[in-house]
Amino acid sequence: MSFETEFLDLMPHKVVVKSFSKYTTGGSSQGTYGAAVFTTAAATTYRGRMVVKNVKLTRPDGSEFSGSHVAWLATTRSITRRDKVTFSGTTYEILQVGIFPDDIGVHHTRLILV
Repeated sequence: MSFETEFLDLMPHKVVVKSFSKYTTGGSSQGTYGAAVFTTAAATTYRGRMVVKNVKLTRPDGSEFSGSHVAWLATTRSITRRDKVTFSGTTYEILQVGIFPDDIGVHHTRLILV
């Protein structure tokens, strides 16, 4: 993965991604059964661009919902909808992950967040 300097100039922010690990299987009496558990390893920080943008998405049943932010990250690492993103002290849920190529191959990742 190689980024041009001009492209990276468009990514002034630091966006933190914490990877999903598993769902809890214990603690049902405390109401925590099935809660998301994230890796205990350090979160990964990526160079990126975070913007406030209302993005409409459509569920498979045809109903619409919207995301509130879009993040472009200078990475091709596998990020899933179950991971979580933190930017400027606020944690976001990932609604959609997009991987975009250039003429050489996979180039960057776009996340729709809420």
